Amino acid sequence: MEEIASAETAPALTGNLSGEPPYAARIAVSAVFAVFGILVGSWLPHLPDVKQNIGGTDAMIGQALLCSGFGAVVSMQLMGSLIHRYGSRNTSFFGGVVACLLVPLLLTHHSLPRLCVNLFILGLGYGVLDVGMNAHAMEVQRRFPRPIIASVHGWFSFGGIIGGLGAALAAKLHTGAVPHLVVTSAILLVVLAVSRKHMLPSGADQDTEGPKFMIPRGFLLVLGIMCAAAFVVEGGLLDWSAIYVREHLRADAVYGGIITGVCSGAMALGRFLGDPILRQYGNRVVAMGGGALCTGGILAAVSVPSLWVCMAGFAVASFGLANVVPTIFNQGGRIPGIPTGVGVVAITTCGYGGFLLGPPVIGMISTKVTLATGLATLALLGVIIMLGAIRFTEPATEDPLIPSGIS
Repeated sequence: MEEIASAETAPALTGNLSGEPPYAARIAVSAVFAVFGILVGSWLPHLPDVKQNIGGTDAMIGQALLCSGFGAVVSMQLMGSLIHRYGSRNTSFFGGVVACLLVPLLLTHHSLPRLCVNLFILGLGYGVLDVGMNAHAMEVQRRFPRPIIASVHGWFSFGGIIGGLGAALAAKLHTGAVPHLVVTSAILLVVLAVSRKHMLPSGADQDTEGPKFMIPRGFLLVLGIMCAAAFVVEGGLLDWSAIYVREHLRADAVYGGIITGVCSGAMALGRFLGDPILRQYGNRVVAMGGGALCTGGILAAVSVPSLWVCMAGFAVASFGLANVVPTIFNQGGRIPGIPTGVGVVAITTCGYGGFLLGPPVIGMISTKVTLATGLATLALLGVIIMLGAIRFTEPATEDPLIPSGIS
């Protein structure tokens, strides 16, 4: 294929559609997903400390987190051109470096405006890293004869486990938040540099024109709403679970890191099991079941004032949510008359739009009522996922995970 002609210089890493799959590139891009997960899992348990530093409320933290999501959406709109010019290998590396450098600074601010500026720029890096690593994962997938996307995404969640447990260990050892994040970021920068060497060459997708955005309508709009619901729930659990267990359940700071690791661990387990589950049960069953587990788990977590019930409920919700987004993307890649790339970009933009609104809405509800009520609203989004999944169709001959056009 013309777009991977440069792969001839590194056959051991890139493989080809008819030859040996690029196992080294799969490991490398999985490591990048893990880096992103570790970074997020490392700093989110410190949100209560960030809140204390600025003397803020839940609503103020929600507004600050909104800046991160907004930055991600802004940078995502440029990614088609950036990947076309530099390739997903370089863009994902650059986004990762920016994120690693900025995360430790989040614990140094004592005013909301400075925190918001830091989070906005961090969001820019997040957007570049997120789209870049996902685009690279799809290029690696094209060179594999079996689905690998769910398991690759699983490494993000596994990274969240490592990050959360690392934050818990730092709290146990009374290590300051800033030293903890500085050391973590330094290690992750090394991992990024090593991973970049083993990813597919820049030319693997550099010649591919970035997909253009289209306003979602009909079934594509349904998928966009479902993706927004899934993103809001996932972000809500990661962003607010540490504050909930520390401030509302009066748990020790160690459990702020543990709950983040629990949510990420349950999601990682679901994603590592996702490829065979999707092959056996199909998109509709997995999405509907995931929505049901999401709703039931969240309601249980916020209804019973017990740390252990809370952790179990959030774990069930995260496990159910794990493979919802892969099913949504798969459906979006198979809508007649809509190119796969265009459908996926439209759905992703809707998803991040929901991610923008989620944190501040939960924060405002928490300020007006309680954080438990704010988190309970996420259970309604699980119902939306179930209702949308009713319209899913199953391919007759394709693997249910691989979008059409990928072999």
